[in-house]
Amino acid sequence: TLGILPLGTGNLLARNLEIPIDDVHTTALLAVRGRVRRIDVGHLRLQHLNGTEADHAFLVIAGVGTDADLFDDTDEQLERRVGWLAYSEAGLRQLPGQRKRVSFQLGDGPWQTRRVRSVLFANCGKLQGLDFVPEAKLDDGILDAVVLSPRSAAGWVWIFLKTAFRAKNEIPVISFYKTKKVSLRCTEPMNTQIDGDPTGMVNTLQAWINPSALRIRTA
Repeated sequence: TLGILPLGTGNLLARNLEIPIDDVHTTALLAVRGRVRRIDVGHLRLQHLNGTEADHAFLVIAGVGTDADLFDDTDEQLERRVGWLAYSEAGLRQLPGQRKRVSFQLGDGPWQTRRVRSVLFANCGKLQGLDFVPEAKLDDGILDAVVLSPRSAAGWVWIFLKTAFRAKNEIPVISFYKTKKVSLRCTEPMNTQIDGDPTGMVNTLQAWINPSALRIRTA
């Protein structure tokens, strides 16, 4: 059974589990005496450009595209000084850029081709106060795939406003899918990240969910 001491920059898993992030004494008690809950675990299999494969587990969000470029481009010294704000600075530099063509398959369904900036695979969806993937639940046995396809900075603003104001209406620059498994192919190499850690360039990957795979202590 896993206990959590939220001492990192984002503490995203702790936030999604509603574990207090500002009281180390309380979180230490929860880590050894909290109630036990089972949550899903995401898995990502990457096929790197040199032909090697790597399997990773994730608990919050993995992704391919601009989100991974953002984490790869974040200034580590700035992160140590200002924490999460360092990602915002890197994000502003990543706003310009071109969409890239990818093909993806949800489960055993047909392949779809889209021009995208990022494809995210969410086990849960709260990010720094924003409920970015409102339907994503840690224990629903479902992987939530999010396709981001803004053409410009205005598209990113549109996505932010929809998220911040929890708008229910669909917008063309972001799509949500529920599935058990996703396969993805890139026409040109794209960067990847797992729970905020850069994991290299790929041409293909597979993501899936392992339901109720982890026992965790929480409030």
